[in-house]
Amino acid sequence: MLLDMTLTVVAGGKVNLKAARKEEMPEGWMIDPSGEPILDPKALRDNPHGSAIMPLGGFQFGHKGFGLGFMIDAIAGGLSWAGCSQAKPTRGASGIVMMAIKIEAFIDLESYQQEIEHLIEWVKSSPTLPGVQEIYVPGEIESQNQKQRLEHGIYIEHPTWAQLIELSNSLGVKAPTVVEDN
Repeated sequence: MLLDMTLTVVAGGKVNLKAARKEEMPEGWMIDPSGEPILDPKALRDNPHGSAIMPLGGFQFGHKGFGLGFMIDAIAGGLSWAGCSQAKPTRGASGIVMMAIKIEAFIDLESYQQEIEHLIEWVKSSPTLPGVQEIYVPGEIESQNQKQRLEHGIYIEHPTWAQLIELSNSLGVKAPTVVEDN
């Protein structure tokens, strides 16, 4: 199992993707210093100190996402020596948190795997809401995306591709060949 997530309502990469596509963001993703919604995704890049991505839980339950985010920042930034989030980072690096558990220290591996298989079956057999086709467990969508990308390649937005070409030219590095242009 793999859980890779942000503790905000949306990842910064998705905000940047909206900016590259020149699309507005949904209300509730970002706010300005007075708490007013920001719909222009370029605000994150153009005015990072005058914009904030909302914590997981949004306006109503954001205190829970904020608490989790604060603790992860303390662990990822503090313990990794990368420095915690702030206006002027102390070390300028990016910290991450990874956890590996030796399952056999608690329970035999086969019993654990059976327990997890039952958990997955139970969760995926839950009734879905209208319009929801399938219930996914952590890591399942990413696994499907990886398989699809290995088979068909990775689509890169045109503005991002243009930036990569510009960067490769400025560094004198040959740009990769486009296999298929959609």
